[in-house]
Amino acid sequence: MAWTTTTDLAEYERAAGAFARSLPVEHTTVLSIADRLRQQGNDAFGDRAPEFGWWSPNGSAVTAAFVRTPPHRLLLTPLPDAATALLAAHYAEHDPQLPGVVSAVPTAHAFARAWSSATGAAFTPHRRAERLYRLGQLEPPRTVHGERGRVAGAHDRELLTGWYTQFARAIGEPDPPDPGRWVDGRLAYGGLAL
Repeated sequence: MAWTTTTDLAEYERAAGAFARSLPVEHTTVLSIADRLRQQGNDAFGDRAPEFGWWSPNGSAVTAAFVRTPPHRLLLTPLPDAATALLAAHYAEHDPQLPGVVSAVPTAHAFARAWSSATGAAFTPHRRAERLYRLGQLEPPRTVHGERGRVAGAHDRELLTGWYTQFARAIGEPDPPDPGRWVDGRLAYGGLAL
């Protein structure tokens, strides 16, 4: 199998980090999740160890990668056809309860077909395609009642935890298992602004 898998973030970044960074827009999800794990530790998304993998047939350059933080979906970069079938077969054998994948639509559909072939399970899209937007020109937001934007602090935790849970529900996701932890992780480095 040309997939190499590990639960070691440092090993993954040594092997596939340059590939992931080579297309930061296309690989934004795997880059973001790996960064959060680096900052907050392997248990940032739950008790099970994260899973990482990269595709490099015959020891050639890495041309695909994945990140998974169980029990969440598998996050995929675009995959070559051969890589798709082998990865679906791997997960069919090692984690037949895989809840789904997050990827560009062609890759997600190809994986779903390979998964269906490997397991006999039907598949359905979970949500519509998402997209990234590029900021054209930054304009400071209007102030409300003379207030100015600010970095969120510990005193905003309850508000932000509620917003995070409401957002997950609004986009059709289950309630986050620990929204306070998600908020705390971002407050720790000034990563939320109001």
